[in-house]
Amino acid sequence: QKRMKNEGIQEVEELQSYFMNRMSKYVQSKGKQVMGWDELTNSTLPKDAIIFGWQGEGHAALKAAAQGHQFIMTPAKKLYFIRYQGPQWFEPFTYFGNNTLKGVYNYEPVKENWDPKYEKLLMGVQGSLWTEFCKSPEDVEYLLFPRVIALSELAWTTPQKKDWNSFILRMEQFLPELS
Repeated sequence: QKRMKNEGIQEVEELQSYFMNRMSKYVQSKGKQVMGWDELTNSTLPKDAIIFGWQGEGHAALKAAAQGHQFIMTPAKKLYFIRYQGPQWFEPFTYFGNNTLKGVYNYEPVKENWDPKYEKLLMGVQGSLWTEFCKSPEDVEYLLFPRVIALSELAWTTPQKKDWNSFILRMEQFLPELS
């Protein structure tokens, strides 16, 4: 409350903005790039910050894009690898439902209704794995593979060239390498 009063900040969300802008200037003074989760779009964004769109389908990042900020799509509903990838009774304990291999492969970050300038600001996609429920390295490997391979292909393949059946055939040849 004292900081808000001293800085003339009226809203709590703007307190986060104050802090992030202050930290961003420091980080940038060290020659580094500022990156942050899409909660930063709830207030004034730091100059030149890159935003990770994670909530829901990642659309909060588009609020940053509308202001000219670059962004990375990492939507929890599609690219969080902490979610189950198959039947929950079979998998390491986790939370949040499912993100199947096919769902990851078929994810398309660029939507038809986007403002054309957004696509130019999209830096790419990111799969995220939070390990608070992982009890072993095997749990981590199970949650990552083969979905991280599908993520790689979606990141470098144009939607017109994606082919699920071809991907599955190639994966079958590669699976022994994962064992």
